[in-house]
Amino acid sequence: MGLTVKQVEKLVRSAAPGATSDDNGIYLKITPTGNASWQYRYQINGKRRSMGLGSCKQITLSEARTKASDLRKQVKSGIDPLDAKKAEVKIKKLKQVTFSDLAKKYIESHRSGWRNEKHIQQWKNTLDQYAYPVIGNKPPSTVELTDVLAILQPIWTVKTETATRLRQRIEAVLDFAAVHDGTDRRNPARWKNHLDKILPAARKVAKRVHHAAAPYPDVPRIMSALRNKDSLSAYCLRFIILTAARSGEARGALWNEIKPEDKIWTIPASRMKAEREHRVPLCD
Repeated sequence: MGLTVKQVEKLVRSAAPGATSDDNGIYLKITPTGNASWQYRYQINGKRRSMGLGSCKQITLSEARTKASDLRKQVKSGIDPLDAKKAEVKIKKLKQVTFSDLAKKYIESHRSGWRNEKHIQQWKNTLDQYAYPVIGNKPPSTVELTDVLAILQPIWTVKTETATRLRQRIEAVLDFAAVHDGTDRRNPARWKNHLDKILPAARKVAKRVHHAAAPYPDVPRIMSALRNKDSLSAYCLRFIILTAARSGEARGALWNEIKPEDKIWTIPASRMKAEREHRVPLCD
């Protein structure tokens, strides 16, 4: 025989610590501080478990029995109500995290490994301009192939280089999200055996155009012309030609890197693309 409403009211008023059974695994629990709440106790896979049903101030005896009845059905079907509730809470939290939230976290977590602010800004700008208007407010787990195509197709043939890098960035953020939420789903921004079946290869859409290069026999003439120019840019270009260095390495060169007596220019690893110290012999 279960509890009556009057018995519940009496127990709550007494505030005597303990747990009183209402049958079928339902208990009225009163803590030493006098708080009264409903509990459902059950056993599954050989384990005894207890799940709160709510405070007696908010949940009536009838409502507690209805809740417990639903939980008993889960137990009978082999579902642990506590595990199911945790999964529900996790899904709810994931739905609150948007693609833009995860993209910003991805950028921050990789910032220290990227070489310069320009690269970081490119990430932010391309996502902000093209990706966020379409999927910025969507949970990453809900981003579909149609979303990715809506972002890429308008610029794939007109801004191919930007579109290619944007695709890679979207893929990276979605992979990052999958690791964080523990899901194992097909990444809709993946290229191989996925988008490559829909979009034409970048190299076929836009041919790479290189900067004009001077033929080797013209170098003496160019050097002669540069010697007649008294400007920092002319000096820098001559230095680049003589050292075969990248323009960024030459433009950032410091006097303490150069030892005139040894005719050696030592570029520190922090300024090298390969992140290895580079020693360059200098001519007279």
